[in-house]
Amino acid sequence: MFSNSSVMYERNLQEHIEHFLSQRSPPRGMGFNKTVFCYVDLEQILDVEEKSSLIVAKLFISCVYYVPEMQWNPDDYGGISTLIFKEGTFWAPDIDIDKVLVKIFQGLNNIYIHYDNGEVVIIKTSITMKFGCKFDVTKFPNDAQECVIRLRQWHLSNNEYRIAFPNQHLGMNASRMPLNHYTEHEQWVLKRPVTVAVGESHNHDYQNYIITIVRKPVFYSIVLVWPAIILYVMATLSFFLPLESGEKISFNITILLAQIVNLMVVAQIIPSSSENFPTFGIFVFCNIVFVGFTIFISVITLNISYQSSNHSPPYCLKRLLYSRFLLVLGLRPMTKNIDDTRNQKHGLEILSKVSFEKIDDILKKSKIEDIVKEEWRLFATMVNHFFGITFVFVGIALYTFVYYF
Repeated sequence: MFSNSSVMYERNLQEHIEHFLSQRSPPRGMGFNKTVFCYVDLEQILDVEEKSSLIVAKLFISCVYYVPEMQWNPDDYGGISTLIFKEGTFWAPDIDIDKVLVKIFQGLNNIYIHYDNGEVVIIKTSITMKFGCKFDVTKFPNDAQECVIRLRQWHLSNNEYRIAFPNQHLGMNASRMPLNHYTEHEQWVLKRPVTVAVGESHNHDYQNYIITIVRKPVFYSIVLVWPAIILYVMATLSFFLPLESGEKISFNITILLAQIVNLMVVAQIIPSSSENFPTFGIFVFCNIVFVGFTIFISVITLNISYQSSNHSPPYCLKRLLYSRFLLVLGLRPMTKNIDDTRNQKHGLEILSKVSFEKIDDILKKSKIEDIVKEEWRLFATMVNHFFGITFVFVGIALYTFVYYF
């Protein structure tokens, strides 16, 4: 008997509601100047596809509108204060997320009607979607991306009804996404608060939810940034290897290949765009150029080091080699016998003029050839040290540029 009366009360109440609500058009007595209060709440960012400039997110939409004349007294209907209907039973606003590429999943929509103020609540649960976002990876891996989720009217214009963000009498801040059930992403941090901008375009209202996500840089710093810096330091240290080692060129070629692989990894992560190429990518490219230049300098210095003893260095170069100013700056290696070698060569030249007949021609020629070879070797070493110190300062400047700009 109780069950039959409950069904009867519910049927009578449904007939009462159908008198005010229809399936295809907004109700005539809609309150707040035909306004529907809607908001989007983000539950989770599931994936961020930087290469395709796409974001996969899970969210839900909730809308509320009021028909004050639809109120009823629960005592008249067996104590029923709330009714729940399936989607399509009564009119719901034709709003949705704009610029969505794929809706991966969408749950059922339910309509809740409350007795006390004629409130009609429409909740779209568990919408998992993929939408586009313009990525700016200039500061990769310390970048932050700003994306917009737009909720808008589709078919009916704002002449039929308006949409607005819930005001404070609904218990919400009028300019922020609630984020009541948000779950943090392992790689991206959602910057709070998520602000809401309301506007109108072509007689259709919309709401823009401005989402800013900040990348956690630890992973890419360990995997990409610090290896690139270490490779650059190793390329710089190659200038200080002895010329006789014979492994400088192969060592630098190995570093060059490692830097190219590093750049290819960056290219697989970031969008294929020329508008905002990452500063770190420029840093890696400069490393490749510098390592290539290192190989070029190594070839030059090796050729200088093994220069023929038949060609003595020019006079200006000799003055530079024996300059104590370069010795103080550290641009020439500290060789103990360089002054002795110079005096020895000078003495041999004097002896060759004064007592040429008493000096063994073969010994004299051998001594002079050794001195010339030593001068060429010292010049090659000086060039190596000069570019080594230059690369240290260039590396510091590059790292500062990448870190701060």
